[in-house]
Amino acid sequence: MSLSESFCQSYLNEFGKLYDKLPKQIIHRDPNPSNIIVSQDEWGFIDFELSEKNLRIYDPCYAAMAILSESFDEKDQAKLSKWLEIYQNILWGYDSVVKLTNEECVALPYVIMADQLVSTAWFSEQDKYMELFETNKRMT
Repeated sequence: MSLSESFCQSYLNEFGKLYDKLPKQIIHRDPNPSNIIVSQDEWGFIDFELSEKNLRIYDPCYAAMAILSESFDEKDQAKLSKWLEIYQNILWGYDSVVKLTNEECVALPYVIMADQLVSTAWFSEQDKYMELFETNKRMT
């Protein structure tokens, strides 16, 4: 994906310093719009087959990236601005229920990048997801 060696080394070094300090818990691991059900004034998640113990902030980061992936258009600044607002609201909502630690706040972009790299690599090997691969490559 044409990431520079200096970027990769910096990423590994900085995220490596944070990783062990980040709270872990059971996470959904696939919180995207198609895994949310709504009934009247209640909502919830379905499809827990990927759940595991992982970083507590993984799910809100993944959810934000799933929303971006479904609407990404690098030529549309309004859509990107709207996504940033959604991302901020996801984090605000999460923080209002489960207070984010200082380390988690610093780690958010690293977790998003980790998820983005893994997702993009996975899509690159799936013929039926070539369009998502190209979209996620541009997003990264």
